[in-house]
Amino acid sequence: MSADSLATTAAPGTVPAAVAVRGGRIGSIDLARGLAVCLMIVSHGTNGLMPYADFPDWGQVPVHALTKFSSSLFFIVFGIALAVAFVPKTAAPDWPGRRNHLVRRGLLVLFWYKLLTVVELWDRGRDAVVDALLYRSFPSFVEILGFYAIALLWIPWLLPLWARTPAWLRWASPLLAGGLWWWVSGHVDFDSRPLRAVLVEDHELYTWGQLSRLPLVLLGLLLGGLLRRWDQEARSRLLLAGGSVVAGLLLLAAFAHLAGEPLRPVLVEIGRNHGKHPPGLLFSLFSVGGALVLLGLSVAGGNLLARALRPLAVVGSDSLMAFIVHISVIFLLLRGTLGYYQAVSYEHALLLSGGLVVATAAWIALWQALRARLRQWREPPAAAAPPTAPPATQAAVPAWSTALEPRLRAIEAALGEGAGIGVYVLHMERDESYGYRAGEPWYLASGVKVPVAIAVLREVERGTLALDTPVVLRADDFVDGAGATNRHRPGEALALSWLLEQMIVHSDNTATDVLIRTVGLAAVNRVAAELVDARLRITTLADVRRLAYGQFHPGAARLDAQDLLALKRVPAGPARVRKLAALLGVPPEQLRQPDLAAAFEAYYATGANSATLVDYGRMLATLADGKALGAEATGWLLERMLRVETGHRRLRAGLPPGIAFAHKTGTQYRRTCDLGIAMQPADPPARPDPARVVVAACVRGIGTAAGVHALQRIAAAITAAGVFVDTPPRPTVSPPAWP
Repeated sequence: MSADSLATTAAPGTVPAAVAVRGGRIGSIDLARGLAVCLMIVSHGTNGLMPYADFPDWGQVPVHALTKFSSSLFFIVFGIALAVAFVPKTAAPDWPGRRNHLVRRGLLVLFWYKLLTVVELWDRGRDAVVDALLYRSFPSFVEILGFYAIALLWIPWLLPLWARTPAWLRWASPLLAGGLWWWVSGHVDFDSRPLRAVLVEDHELYTWGQLSRLPLVLLGLLLGGLLRRWDQEARSRLLLAGGSVVAGLLLLAAFAHLAGEPLRPVLVEIGRNHGKHPPGLLFSLFSVGGALVLLGLSVAGGNLLARALRPLAVVGSDSLMAFIVHISVIFLLLRGTLGYYQAVSYEHALLLSGGLVVATAAWIALWQALRARLRQWREPPAAAAPPTAPPATQAAVPAWSTALEPRLRAIEAALGEGAGIGVYVLHMERDESYGYRAGEPWYLASGVKVPVAIAVLREVERGTLALDTPVVLRADDFVDGAGATNRHRPGEALALSWLLEQMIVHSDNTATDVLIRTVGLAAVNRVAAELVDARLRITTLADVRRLAYGQFHPGAARLDAQDLLALKRVPAGPARVRKLAALLGVPPEQLRQPDLAAAFEAYYATGANSATLVDYGRMLATLADGKALGAEATGWLLERMLRVETGHRRLRAGLPPGIAFAHKTGTQYRRTCDLGIAMQPADPPARPDPARVVVAACVRGIGTAAGVHALQRIAAAITAAGVFVDTPPRPTVSPPAWP
């Protein structure tokens, strides 16, 4: 994997980020990790070329002392990355695969740890190398890889337990883990000193202990949970950043107070790693305090600062590769080949270390670009789709797909770990189709409102309903969301046509549930089974909320309309979760999910309101061909879909000028869709009717604003690939307006 190699590796089937700071990726994580690794490179580069005693005073303090922030920062960011990329997935059906992926990653890191151990100790002789390989001694420059290799073998198994742990216990866990380390180190007699070093550390063996550094990983898990919820909210993110900086400054102030005057001799000893193994109070206060300050600054800067400090963020996007490069260069090139050890000045060593940071970033960027290119060559096109009718007919493979696929891969790669796109394009006149992950299930959100509209209009065609049929609004119909229906009161009668227009044009959730109640949910799902997929299970929009909140507690099934509206009035985040617990009458620690993000991921995993884009695109084509409804009802519905007000900046913004787009948008937590029929303007007499291209696209794993931008880029890629070029005429007649 290319990005976040030590922690936030992509789940199987996703494309990792080629660069570290784009799209939906949390750039502050890469930046913070990059700061930690680059401080290590400076420390290793200088100390690898001369003994610490030969450093000038200013090289010892402040330069080398400041590099001691790096290890604590790295441990904390490791926990943050797990919280962001993996904890929300622990309730998903594919969690065992994700967990095993992390474990395999640990084995890979272990391999490189041992190989780089040989590189570091080669000039000390065979016995030193063998002892280190057998864990009888430990290398000093790659010690942090040893910690991560072991941590990745056992921590993933505990993440589901962490996700279910009550909040108060999670917040107490760093202190509890610290107490466990203190008790074990003082009361357990280890027959093996290397085992003691691996678990709780030993002052004569140079390695990080799993228990001694666990409190920092747990702190990272806590901060990562907050960052996952607040990264898209500027004020909340700045509050988190400010809290981190203040906490770090308080720890540094405590360090200065306990160290006393003069401070410099203490900093010199810290530079010599005094109090590092096992962790002493002064070293820990200094290292953790500085790490929290750097973390807070990274979080405050966000993606903007990550872009400005791109080399650091790129290094942080692939920590394992960063170690492979800089350790190999120091020991094989600078020391082994060029003989620079104790042959250069400190200034020269510091300059070489800075150059090594830049070279490492350049190599990682090149390596990621090469891997992306190799994936394009080796992977088959993603999920090509059958055409509309007849189902047994296979659409031709379009020539434009060769231009479209690399563009889509680049868009997806830019979104970062855990994010993905699905795209289905069907040129109805040419009988050409192409899919990118279009055969995977995608959460449709408000995309389900098109089958609802078809079910209602079929009843109009049968005569059981009319467009002017009044429907009485009930108190239990109300759902949060856009549209004007919620401005009306229970007992008011609203015209069926008005409700349909609110549902399609304004994506009104209350209007949708009123219409579902009017025709029956069974009728809606019969339409879905006929036109989309027999496995598609559409629910009411109120039940979407109940099912999502039900991931916290089964009592959410009893929430009424007023409860759901009350929850919506509370800002998304911990406050809403507390409100949910209050409405359910249960203590917060009894909730089964740690936060809204995890709850929605668990809800999506149920498959409700989800379908493949191939199947949904087939429904749109069937609708456009007049086979889902009669001609008049088809024209009426398409005219409303042309006037949708919720998607001006999505696919429509990337289509060629003059293209009409009859579509429906869908938006839910970290899910964004746009699904419709693009129609080229008629050009009489050569083209009496518009050519029609079905475009169905969804984005997952990123916030709404980033998802909207990704959809616009997807449409621009479809346009640039030539989908709308040289379309032959279609000798049919457009449906009339209705009624």
